[in-house]
Amino acid sequence: MYTIIYISKALKPFADDELLDLLSYARKNNADNHLSGMLLYVKQRDANDIVTGRFIQALEGEEHEVTALYETIKRDSRHQQVTLLHQGPISLRSFTDWTMGFRSLLEDEYVQIPGFIKLDDQFTQSKSLLSLGVALNFMKSFYSIQT
Repeated sequence: MYTIIYISKALKPFADDELLDLLSYARKNNADNHLSGMLLYVKQRDANDIVTGRFIQALEGEEHEVTALYETIKRDSRHQQVTLLHQGPISLRSFTDWTMGFRSLLEDEYVQIPGFIKLDDQFTQSKSLLSLGVALNFMKSFYSIQT
């Protein structure tokens, strides 16, 4: 088993129907390739009060499948600033049996969640293991709520 966790900035904010289309495609593709994971999409305001969207995603599965999907995501024109937070072997999946867990949030909603992290440029540029642990725990908090 292998995992990749990344964060990216949406080229433009996603509408709900666009997110549902993306999720439907991801779930089918991930099921076909025996991948699991969690995808969070967060709408927030930047320093200029412009609404932006950020993705944070954990992918799990066989190494060649996970890395191939990540390479596809990096070339996807809907993303920019795709930043790898972590990659490596894992002994167990964190998101067992989820072809793709998903949650769309407004920043104002998730500020109240324990373990809150602001998914901004500063977080994106931090590559410390602390950031990895915080990111993974942040995603797992939504996984535990949904299961």
